[in-house]
Amino acid sequence: MPFKPMKAERRPKSDKSHLEQVKDWLEENVEVYPEPKKITLSNFVVDWSDFSGEFDASFDSTALTSPLRLSLDQQSGKMKFSVPIFHSPLGAPASYGAISFIGKTESVIIKALQDTFPRLRPAGVNRETGIETPYNAFPKERLEKRVLDEVKAKVTKGFVINIKL
Repeated sequence: MPFKPMKAERRPKSDKSHLEQVKDWLEENVEVYPEPKKITLSNFVVDWSDFSGEFDASFDSTALTSPLRLSLDQQSGKMKFSVPIFHSPLGAPASYGAISFIGKTESVIIKALQDTFPRLRPAGVNRETGIETPYNAFPKERLEKRVLDEVKAKVTKGFVINIKL
């Protein structure tokens, strides 16, 4: 289910400060997930041209309401993910994650993604070889074709990662 953007909300009249109102709003609206015993990552949709996309996650058979975003950390060359974002709730000049994980859930998901997707040659200058990889280099230029073909064959429509904690 795609993330639904929140409606523009006006700040309610209150004796509380704006910061307190935003904290209360976030407490009511951010989905908090305790550390599960089992994590399932599925329904991967990957744009191989820039190693980005999204995937679904469920914790102990409870599916998240929105997909998680998949992206490449340009500096390290490793895969990472991000949660949906609330932008400027109640007019606050900040953005906040719409989902929060308790415990080691986030680090376990990152490890699973990095075990699945190969590390690309990081952007910047290799200190040992002196060879520079520009930040705007396409991912396919930062990975051997054989390795790219292998991961593309592996991460298909029915690909699922099951993790037990």
